[in-house]
Order: sequence, then C-alpha cells, then structure tokens
Amino acid sequence: MSYAKVWSLPHLRRDTLSHLINKEIIPLLFVNNGFFLYAIEQIYSELNYTRYLEVQKTCEDETRRQAYRDAVRTLILDQENCELPPSNWTSYFEVFTNATNVIQRRYEETADDKVVRRSTVNGQPLYEYDYHVYLGQSDEEFQTYPDAEEKPSDEAKDFAIRTILHLYLDYRKHRHQSHTQQGQHTPNKTAHSQGTYFARLLKPYTQSGNTVVREVELGSSLNNQLFLDFIDDPQTPENLVQLTDISCDMISPNVFSVVTSLMHTLETLRVGFLHKVTERDLILPEIIERMPWTQFRRLRCLRITCLRDRTLDADSTEDGKGCRTDTGGAESSDESDMGEIGPGLEELELTMIFPEANTRTEQELAEDGKMFMRLARCIAPLIDPARPPKPLAAREDWLRIIQNGLDRGLSNQPEPHYARGLHRIFREELERVLGKKLHHHTI
Repeated sequence: MSYAKVWSLPHLRRDTLSHLINKEIIPLLFVNNGFFLYAIEQIYSELNYTRYLEVQKTCEDETRRQAYRDAVRTLILDQENCELPPSNWTSYFEVFTNATNVIQRRYEETADDKVVRRSTVNGQPLYEYDYHVYLGQSDEEFQTYPDAEEKPSDEAKDFAIRTILHLYLDYRKHRHQSHTQQGQHTPNKTAHSQGTYFARLLKPYTQSGNTVVREVELGSSLNNQLFLDFIDDPQTPENLVQLTDISCDMISPNVFSVVTSLMHTLETLRVGFLHKVTERDLILPEIIERMPWTQFRRLRCLRITCLRDRTLDADSTEDGKGCRTDTGGAESSDESDMGEIGPGLEELELTMIFPEANTRTEQELAEDGKMFMRLARCIAPLIDPARPPKPLAAREDWLRIIQNGLDRGLSNQPEPHYARGLHRIFREELERVLGKKLHHHTI
C-alpha cells in the first residue's frame, strides 16, 4: 500500500497525527486546502470554549471558522466561561455539529467534571449526562454534587436523555464527616433489606426511568454489602445497574460477590490501593482463587493491589516466629479453562505488597514462585499478545513488588532484592502460556 493510499484513509491518518504535537502539525496548515483540513481536524478536535471565543474575534473568514467548528469533537468549558447549566448544554451541539462531548472542568478538590455526551441510537440523538453522586451512611450525610436540577430535561421530544450515575460510597471521608446526633436516623446495619434503604437514597436520581449506574466506588465492606443488596432488591428498577467501572479501595472478601455479579459488563476494575496495609486486606491467594478470571468479557483496564501474605503477631502463631505464608491455591491450575476471552486488556497494573522483612526464606521464595506462576496463568487469557496492555500510573512495567513500609508511603518504596527473580518467573510463565515473547520492560 502506497503512502498516499495510507494517508487517504481517515482512521490511519488520524492515528498518525495523534502521535504528533500541535507544533509539528501546524506546518500542514500551509501546504494546501486538503492538508489544512487534516491539520485542524487534529488541532481542534478538543477545544476550550474560551479559545473558540478568541478565534471568533480574530478570524473574519466564516468558511474557516466553520471548519474550526466542524473539527471539534470535545468542547471544554471552564467555570468562568460556562453560563449555561448542564440542562441547556445540548445547545452547544447545535454550534459544534460534530462534537460528541461537552465537558466542564472542575479544579476544586470537592468537585468533579460534568460531562454531557451525544450519540445516535436508531437514528435518534441520545444525550447522556455523567452525574457524580456521593452517598454517606446517614440521611444527614446524603449531600451530593451536583444538584439533581442540573440534569438535562426529559421533556424534549426530539431526543432522548439518559443520566449516567457515578456512585461513590464513603469516598474522601473529609467530605462526609459524620454528623450523627441523638434522634437522627441512621441505617440499621442488620436490617433485612439494606438495599431498600440504598434505593430510597437514590430515588431522586433514578425516578425518571432513563438512568443507568455505570461506575461505583466502594469504600468499605458495609458499602459492598449495601450495593449487593441494592442490586438484588426487587424494587431496584430493571436495567438500572449497568456497571462498566468498579473501584474498591478498602477491599474485603465480599468484593468478589460484587465483581462476580457484574463480571460480564465490566470494562474497568480497580481493587486495592497503596496505603498502610492491615491484616484485613486481601492477600494474593484470595485474589487468585476467588476472582472470576475466565468470565470477564469486556475488561480493558485492570489494577490490583494486594498483600502477598499476612504478617501476624508473634503470639498468634504456633511456632512464635511471627510470620505465615498463606499458600492456599498455589498449586498449578488446569489451563484447559483458560481460553482467550474478551477484547484484551489495554491497561494493567499489579502491585504485590510483601512483609516488611528484607529477606525471604528459601521455602517462602519457592512458594512465592508458585504463586506468581499461578497469577501469570490467570492474567494470560486477558492479554492479546499482538496488542499487550500498557502499564498504569506512568510506570514501565505491569508488575510491581514492594515491601510494607511503616515509616513512609508505599508509593516511594523500592523493590526488594528478591523481586528480580519473581519478575522473571512471572514473565516466563506468562510467555509460556501466551506462546510469545513479550518485551521485558512491560513485565
């Protein structure tokens, strides 16, 4: 295929230009009219509305201004240049006819981006409003952002509205300081149906019938159970929960029930985060044994942070050495049920937190090796060897091995000296199952 033929294909041309910065694309503006359109298609694909107003003042050629507007796919609104509430943002799509997203950036710590997306379903425009809802565990704490009145109106006859809810339970606790006082109602944690309570809190946001829950961030074991009860409750509207994104920062065993119940629709799964770990956190054998590895169908982003094993108090072990290696599930698994599934991960990050001790015994390292081989066999079917995933968090590899530091943040911890051997074991087993060599810097 000739260079001219490749350049004439829009998807290949856009992909090529996407790897260039605007400074490198600008010279194309002066080649000819065709190259001018190719260049602005890339330069103006994401445009700040303030910048557009500036262009309106400096560019008198209406044909050129229309070309700029046609190139916009994402329009960015800042608080200072956004006079319309989200309920009226559909008017921006009348000006930027090819745009698919209108986003208002929020820079305060207590705020989130507001997004209205446009698509077409069966020839009819569909507008989706990304709506962030923060739920506490008492009525007093049920303070949400933004207000329900900001949703686009459902009354319009020429298009459909669907609200996309992003739920955060116990997220950023400084936002939801407990205000529980005598006489104030709080949910009964032993109630038969906590899901009913949860549904009541969500009712103002779901009563239109055109709402789906796409993302949930769970902050505790109780929150996991509340959400499970909500999913199973007969009063929960049909098709309300269509999760594509789950984050579980404070992980507990019942997180697997949440994941398993929604495994066929998940696109993003984040389990665990770097913090001063406790004995309540999940360990690698639990992740391997209980995660529904072979059931994911749409998973594209996976981030797992967990303990390798648990460090116990000296008086809690029979031998008094104060350390136990939990080897449950470390035996080799049957690979017959590990066929290729899903589209292949696009992003992957695995962080294993080892005990604080600087050394591991030969027996512990042998068990570690078995466990990392098992982990590789679990991960392999989620990877397309032709398009391996990229690491998350600006790192250069998928796997990270660190020690549980007590005096500084885990994010700054160097890998222990025994990590290199475990990296090699994980990489070799992954390559064996995939039947293909992978670049070492990604593993």
